[in-house]
Amino acid sequence: MNVMFLGVPSSGKGTQAEFVRKKYKLAHLSIGELLRKKIDDPNDPEGQSIREKINKGILVDNDLIMRIIETFISNLSSDEGILFDGFPRSVEQAILLDKLFEKLNKKLDCVINMELDDRVVMERINGRRLCPNCGKSYHIKFNPSKIKDTCDDCGSKLVIREDDNEESVKGRLKTYYSQTHPLINYYKEQGKLIGIDATQDIESIAKNIDDILGGIQ
Repeated sequence: MNVMFLGVPSSGKGTQAEFVRKKYKLAHLSIGELLRKKIDDPNDPEGQSIREKINKGILVDNDLIMRIIETFISNLSSDEGILFDGFPRSVEQAILLDKLFEKLNKKLDCVINMELDDRVVMERINGRRLCPNCGKSYHIKFNPSKIKDTCDDCGSKLVIREDDNEESVKGRLKTYYSQTHPLINYYKEQGKLIGIDATQDIESIAKNIDDILGGIQ
């Protein structure tokens, strides 16, 4: 089973994606993580070029991204499903992903769109916390850690992301609506899009998603 999450920033994609990844034993395809691995590998000739582009605010070209994704998928076992996180970010990338799936004889089974009003996004953003060590996400109201400001998994002190401020969030929302939001219609036309009310509590959303994915297996 291959699953994708869409949604505005702070709609809860990360929290629910982690639940889905663990329960359904899916390989986590995060283009951000894959790019960081290349950057951190001193023996990867493309890593330095990627670092320079990111530092200059230049987008990594789609050809390179698709090569990285194809390598990732090709290294999985034939029966291993994928959870797409942060990719595709545009219809252009979605079309390239469709072509790659066709080439590899795979398909995207479901696209879950976390629906949330922009006003709620702004209200939520102030409470988000992140573990700098293991990357686990929390929220002081909706998904608090057991011990205040401490990661449940590794015990590290939680931090506020540098881009979790009103100005940055407005910029990310603007980028989302110009680049990523058109994916909703793209996957709706393919009959793969399912919307989830992301204003619910975490457990209710997880149950909704579980019901959806349970019917696909």
